[in-house]
Amino acid sequence: NTPLPPITCSSAFLNTSSFTLTSFLFNFLCSYGGMVPSTYSSGGKTYYGRITKQGNRWIRWALVQSAHTAKRTDESLGAYYRKVKYRAGANTATMALARKLLEIVYKVWKEERPYYSKPVAVALSCP
Repeated sequence: NTPLPPITCSSAFLNTSSFTLTSFLFNFLCSYGGMVPSTYSSGGKTYYGRITKQGNRWIRWALVQSAHTAKRTDESLGAYYRKVKYRAGANTATMALARKLLEIVYKVWKEERPYYSKPVAVALSCP
């Protein structure tokens, strides 16, 4: 198998104007990319495990490779990566950054606006 060309990847996400639930669509994109945690429920409690890897491996691969570059070139994304890495380790931080990149791509694409990097102080502030 060869990686999907960018036009094929973008065509998978073309018809989103009919969706009104943006959080549903974003979760669908994360699931499509295989970047959602596995879940196990028992006795009213839900446990979250590793990512499922059930989605499109080429999209996941492209986002992880982009995360490796983004952590070195973008100040706010690098700060986010280091914060998660301190807490959970390098591999988990890379996957978290890849998911954040997917969120950025989705918002930029949905709102039809350019991406502007946030200053580091704003990127690390709690909501």
